[in-house]
Amino acid sequence: MLNLTVGQTYNSDVIEKHFGLKNQGGIRYSGRWPNIKNLTVILSEGQTQDSIYPDRISKDGVLEYVGEGQQGDQKLQWGNRALTWGYLQREPVRVLRRVRVGILEYMGQFLIDKVETRVHMDRALRARGAFVFVMKKS
Repeated sequence: MLNLTVGQTYNSDVIEKHFGLKNQGGIRYSGRWPNIKNLTVILSEGQTQDSIYPDRISKDGVLEYVGEGQQGDQKLQWGNRALTWGYLQREPVRVLRRVRVGILEYMGQFLIDKVETRVHMDRALRARGAFVFVMKKS
């Protein structure tokens, strides 16, 4: 059993293999719908407000995580559907931050407090509806 420690870094292959996660995208989980397990999000390094995924953590530890989908309005499918299920079921979400390619820092477990739709820019720099999953440490 792999016991993650907040602030420690881990090889992404070890995390993915141990928890049975897919190795692509920021929203990861194991299992198939509706048997979702091991909800995990990966924050990218160097995120800015101008990014199409302007994820941020406030000083009081609230994480605002922007859902998946790069162009046009985001849809309630794949990872966005999995996180919404996690919100409804009160399932904890494991949060890691990409430090560099292949290395992830564990930030702790969070619970999704609410799901909002906000306007963000997409990859083509057009305004679009985006899911924002507001999380607090559990």
